[in-house]
Amino acid sequence: MISGRVIVNPDISCRVESDDYALLFNPDTDNTVLIDHSGLLIWRFIDEPRSINDIISYLKGCFSNCPDIDTLEQDIIKYLSDLIPEFVLEIF
Repeated sequence: MISGRVIVNPDISCRVESDDYALLFNPDTDNTVLIDHSGLLIWRFIDEPRSINDIISYLKGCFSNCPDIDTLEQDIIKYLSDLIPEFVLEIF
């Protein structure tokens, strides 16, 4: 569970390949992650510390067909949990 706010790891580079996806690269671990369009929207939004509720509100404003808030929250938490701590930092 994410209890704090999240922000991009400043050491990570993001290379946008198209509007549909981007590559995140961690030079410290030499790992790369592919993120989709929604992931890229979140990545750009968390360039400053954001809470899960901030991200939910942002995505609901970006998409007219978002799932219910509980499902959206679970999806965001799972997505970010997969990126913490290597690509995204949690701030308490």
